Amino acid sequence: MSLYLPSKNVIVKNAEEALWALMGGHSSLHALIIGIDHFASPHIKDLHGAVHDADAIVAYIEQELRTPPAQIVNLRNEQATRKRIIRELCKLRSNHSIQRGDPILIYFAAHGTSSLAPSGWNAGTGKIQLIVPYDCHMPDPDASGKTIAPIPDRTLGALLDKLAQAEGKGDNITVIFDCCNSGSGTRISDYEQTRMPRGFLYEDPLPGSLDYDIWSEVPPDRAVAVAAGFAQAGSRSHVLLAACASNEIAQEEKGRGVFTTALLDVLKILGTTKITYRDLIAKLPDLPAQTPQCEGFNSSRVLFNARAPNAGRALYRVRQRGGGYILEAGSAHGITHDSLFDIYPTREFRLDDEPLGRLKSMTVDPFRTELAFISEGAIHFALPEYEGFALLTQAGQEEALRLHVPLKDGVQAVFEALAHELTNRQPGQRPILLVDKDKAELSVDLGSNGEILFDLTDGLITGYGLTRLYYSVPPDASMLYPVLQASAHFFWHLRRSPDKNLLRSKVDILFQRLEATGHLTDELDDIYEPKGPNLIRDGVVDLEADEQTKYGVTIINKIGVPMFVSLFFFDCSDLSITAYHLQPSSGPGSEPTLPANRDLPIGYGDGGGVPHQYFLRQGQDVDVGFLKLFLSTRPVDLDNVPQKTPFEDMDKSRNQTRQKKRETVPTWDALTIAMVQRKPGSKLQEAE
Repeated sequence: MSLYLPSKNVIVKNAEEALWALMGGHSSLHALIIGIDHFASPHIKDLHGAVHDADAIVAYIEQELRTPPAQIVNLRNEQATRKRIIRELCKLRSNHSIQRGDPILIYFAAHGTSSLAPSGWNAGTGKIQLIVPYDCHMPDPDASGKTIAPIPDRTLGALLDKLAQAEGKGDNITVIFDCCNSGSGTRISDYEQTRMPRGFLYEDPLPGSLDYDIWSEVPPDRAVAVAAGFAQAGSRSHVLLAACASNEIAQEEKGRGVFTTALLDVLKILGTTKITYRDLIAKLPDLPAQTPQCEGFNSSRVLFNARAPNAGRALYRVRQRGGGYILEAGSAHGITHDSLFDIYPTREFRLDDEPLGRLKSMTVDPFRTELAFISEGAIHFALPEYEGFALLTQAGQEEALRLHVPLKDGVQAVFEALAHELTNRQPGQRPILLVDKDKAELSVDLGSNGEILFDLTDGLITGYGLTRLYYSVPPDASMLYPVLQASAHFFWHLRRSPDKNLLRSKVDILFQRLEATGHLTDELDDIYEPKGPNLIRDGVVDLEADEQTKYGVTIINKIGVPMFVSLFFFDCSDLSITAYHLQPSSGPGSEPTLPANRDLPIGYGDGGGVPHQYFLRQGQDVDVGFLKLFLSTRPVDLDNVPQKTPFEDMDKSRNQTRQKKRETVPTWDALTIAMVQRKPGSKLQEAE
């Protein structure tokens, strides 16, 4: 079928071509592509595939994404000096042809390395990662007796933050690094001929003032690193795709980078308009000794923010083991007993496609679940290559919203109209159980104007004085239904916890006021650091409402085992769940964000994120929320936990802010802290 577009006077063959024609026939993508095979210093071993990789990336974005050459800056070998790389990153910021929201791609293929953090840099792991320009190790003409240093993650993080903060740009920035940052663990003479690592040991000390003019103007909460293992999920300026974890080796083979080759192969098959960054990394084949990383606050966004990803679709990997099926998710992910799943051979399916079969969860362990057939006599089915994907179609009763509906004519009429919505709910949505008020989490009522009110009946919340959601809805089933679904999601994740609390005693949590350091960013924003005592007392933070005060959280790991951390804020007035910190990626080689015997700052410092502020809405005397910390010894994808308030249109005033490793006991834990905000001068009401 062909389509004629009279406004463009062209004939196109399909919807994709129509979209391109209507957009003017080319992409708005802007790119900086760097590939370095040859280095000026004789102390750095040349590579063979970095330039080929960079050229392949250019060919892909020109041919597949239709990016005009004028929107691509190419640096190869001697062009990619330290000054030139930094200058081109700065020029992106001042490029007036880049409009807000236009995608920006920064690709780097060459050597990477790591180094001890210079004095005063406060790197969480004690090390920093660096990328190696063409003239690294050569005499520095601007500093007699010194050599040109690699470019640290702190410098790159600052440049990316400035780019994202620049007027008219935005955070649609993708960074791809095909290099390793572990120092590779080998010396130059140890390189193999068949597989060459893109890294070397860098042993020269780095001065604490290195690139001070660049990173000193960026607040620590935004100047997070961009190299694998040091970038944090709180980084809002960009999404990073890295070839390997910080302790692994990025390799090239047969004149090409292993990671870039695999990445392009998958992109050419799947395209960029329907896949998220996290899903892209999950679809890569196993790379020997490399675990590609996906990091950044927007890592669940569709590539280049082409369009929003499908929401509410919980999809898990399932494997065939003997005569049974194992779901690679468990109670740590929120899986419950008697949940139902449709099984598909691949991720690419439509909801009207017939599944291979239907299974239910039986034995639910922390990180895996045994599946069984729903009924006896069901036909056994085989998974291609013993692996498939499970779509959650019905959550177990344990996840149900416990709702009280009074026997009132107006309320009953609304729920009769709602019955159709409840019997035709979408896959994965949670059930609703009607219970007596004393057993409910939420109760509905009619207001004086006929609107539906929502009374909070859970003692965990009402014990602090908050008894009703801030918003109401008209007596319309179509408006009531999303509120009930949001309520089910909210209360399930708020209350869920493991059977045994094994990890919470292994960490300390600090909630502190943040004070300005006296240093300012380019945008005249303050840089903050924590001051004063820990405001958590017996599991409660008691605040007098003050919209000006800013707060940060510090998680302290007291043991010698690294942990994976996610922190959320549950707002009991509007049912929103805000991610304060999400662990970067979900693969088996993911980097823990809470290293052994170290701390993780959230809302300030190099942990990423922005300071948090709290307030009372108009007419409120008290508000209640909860900080909930999820801890685990294995990576757990909790991207599906955050949710916007179902009353969003009514809430416009709110400003939401594969190397062998040490084996640890697979476990998870959750810890909840009440957040009570009061009118100045009022007293805290003790919870029952």
